[in-house]
Amino acid sequence: MQADAQRIEVMKAQDPGNPWDASGVMVLSANRREIREVIATAQRLLAWDEMPFGEVRDFKAAGEMLSTIAAMTKEALRGNPSAAEHLAASDDLVELLIKVKTAGDHLHEAQLAQHTAGFKVVRDALACLHGVNSVAELIEGTPAAVCLLGFDRAILSRVDESSWIPENFYFVGDPQWAAEVRVIGHENPLTLGPGLIESESARRKVPLIATNVLQSPHVHRQIADATLSRSYAVAPVMPEGRVAGFLHADCYFQRRNMEQFDLEMLSIFTEGFGYALQRASLLDRMAKLKSAVNSLANGISSVVEESSGFELGSSGFYRERPEITSGRIGDFPVGQAEGELPPTRREQEVLRLMAAGETNAGIASQLFISEGTVKSHVKQILRKLGAANRAQAVSRWSKIEQRERANG
Repeated sequence: MQADAQRIEVMKAQDPGNPWDASGVMVLSANRREIREVIATAQRLLAWDEMPFGEVRDFKAAGEMLSTIAAMTKEALRGNPSAAEHLAASDDLVELLIKVKTAGDHLHEAQLAQHTAGFKVVRDALACLHGVNSVAELIEGTPAAVCLLGFDRAILSRVDESSWIPENFYFVGDPQWAAEVRVIGHENPLTLGPGLIESESARRKVPLIATNVLQSPHVHRQIADATLSRSYAVAPVMPEGRVAGFLHADCYFQRRNMEQFDLEMLSIFTEGFGYALQRASLLDRMAKLKSAVNSLANGISSVVEESSGFELGSSGFYRERPEITSGRIGDFPVGQAEGELPPTRREQEVLRLMAAGETNAGIASQLFISEGTVKSHVKQILRKLGAANRAQAVSRWSKIEQRERANG
């Protein structure tokens, strides 16, 4: 396993395991500039010696920061004795409140626009699954489709009774790491039991967020150690209402934790994936059923192909057989051995289709027999009619029919 886990060891050496401060979608650059201006103004007017918060990167932190500035500004306006000694004039503080409110409104509009765009991304990601017609193809392509939602890594796993078995992994830009973690997942399936976040997700049939993953006892320990994830979202895959598997996602390369909007995005995608899985599973079953029916039909054909009274077309489901104008043969062409039996009813059917210009494959399709059986019939026909080829056999058969009709 040491040789197989080379990439994992490299990533562990580069990642000290520090917790991430950012959560959720990153704030747009225009909003960050506006917020930095508000912070600078607040620092000057409220005479801060130290900043009461760190760098603002995501929408959640930005909203909390603006709320903090607004609260401290209101305290200064009320003459809070704990405020700094050199407070600005009240007009300046009111102007700061206006700036905070304006920045908050712009932040809310940007977040709403991000969410609207996010739901469109979910539709586009699900569209990637529309042309998938088998479960195997779906398993192969789904983790990459999940990452189109803005996630960095995704895992698709299945649930077999109480066993949780990871199936496929996708890490944006790092297929080697994904391949190594996939080996670990396959070698270490877990039983869903008390304490696992996946067990709780399956029991409640809801998506959940795992936090503090590096230290948590409620996660798949081997996969958590190999992925170095701090936070991930998990959603149960539920075609027909039962939990058939899970979709996991995180934002490791963005160095941010999962938040509620991430969970909503993954949940919507997973619901659509469940329908795609149900469709692909049905198509797989139909293909197997079709193969079994074809095998059965070929077996039946080999048994009844010489029967003169049995017609599959009598139900009206299949195409009608060609009409046989003569059921007996009075005269036979020169070259037929004395005592030789005339062509059978099935051979006459083959002759009729040969006369119509059908190939062996076309005859097999219309008579619901194998192409090999058609070839056998053609061989017998040539022998019985003393013909050297198909055209000669058809010609001789036509003459026999004409004589039969002339004789009444």
